Amino acid sequence: MINILTTIVLMVVMLNMEVAINTVSTPQFPTNAARKAARIAILIGALIRIGRLERRWSEQEAAERANISRGTLRKIEAGNTSVAAGSIYALCALLSVPLFEEMGERDLEAKIKMAGLRLEALPKRIREGKEEELDDGF
Repeated sequence: MINILTTIVLMVVMLNMEVAINTVSTPQFPTNAARKAARIAILIGALIRIGRLERRWSEQEAAERANISRGTLRKIEAGNTSVAAGSIYALCALLSVPLFEEMGERDLEAKIKMAGLRLEALPKRIREGKEEELDDGF
């Protein structure tokens, strides 16, 4: 969940900097529904990655906790729409990522941008950091 400090930091970043975050492109789809599904997959993937990074979990650790492969985790975080829904649900539950909420196209785009800003706001050592062994008692 977004805490107040994170929200304030992101608002300051958005107001004071022109940040162009377009790291994931949406493939061309024949229908608006398919395009929206692809954008939702990108958003969920970004939120899952944020949850994992905020917990300082490695890809391997998150994958093991969700009982999926590291490759599947990478696909989910990249917004790949071919991943089994159960794998996505497991990660969402594990990382407290809400799945269902009514939103229009503008809201979806704003949430994708916000997720990108949150990723950019994380310290570089966390975003691109080394995979390290963490013992959190689980």
